[in-house]
Amino acid sequence: MAISRRAALAVSGLTVAAGTLTALLMAQLVTGIAVADAAPTTSSPAVSSSANSPPPVRGDVNVTEADSQTAVTLVVGQTLGVTLPAEFRPVPPPTNPPLRLDSGRDGYPSGQPLSQLFRAIATGSVDLSTQTDHPCFSATPPCARPIRLWTLHVNVVNPSSSGQTVTVSDTDNNKSIRLRIGDTLVVSLSHIYPAPTLTPTGVLVPISVTGGYPEPTPVNAQYRAAVAGRVTMATLSDSACNHAPMPCPSPQVWWRLQVTVAG
Repeated sequence: MAISRRAALAVSGLTVAAGTLTALLMAQLVTGIAVADAAPTTSSPAVSSSANSPPPVRGDVNVTEADSQTAVTLVVGQTLGVTLPAEFRPVPPPTNPPLRLDSGRDGYPSGQPLSQLFRAIATGSVDLSTQTDHPCFSATPPCARPIRLWTLHVNVVNPSSSGQTVTVSDTDNNKSIRLRIGDTLVVSLSHIYPAPTLTPTGVLVPISVTGGYPEPTPVNAQYRAAVAGRVTMATLSDSACNHAPMPCPSPQVWWRLQVTVAG
């Protein structure tokens, strides 16, 4: 069958056009693959489960699971830090003195370690207790997973007053003193100072604290050396005019004392 020259050219043009289109598509496909291979692979960083774990609560005395079925003695004013694995239920706070629950977090069923801080507020004795838990205990039938019990006997006593009495005042700023367990420290400061703070707590136990800013009477604070350790006492002078809309130019002055208590 004869084909005219014009028809032949048309067919040839379509063939060339189709071939060109195929070549362009192949080139784009190859380019896309190359770019994909060259692009860096990104992924979300792995998050460690321990990164979300709270640090253990630190008290003046600290206990863990290994201290179960033992006894500890606290002095009134000291704190007890309890740190247990995540399977343990929170320790129920005592309903009466001598211990008060100051803070607590996590434990079963959060998946995070249990951390609780108790404070000795009166003399006496109390037992703290808790146990492990698991979702399978609520299944039907419940699982036979073993339960771990944790108990601690706590005795709280008054600070001993068998030692000497040491008195410090404004002129003892930035000094260091040494005490022994049972000694009494009397802090007598001008009325411009609030009662000093103690860091850390528990080494010196407050007996009585009166006066100091914003009261017009001098600071008269007494502390008992309860346990061996080091503590920093600090307070910053203050005045009512410092809190006025136009604060006064009177500079504030720090008072600090370093105390070391030996056994």
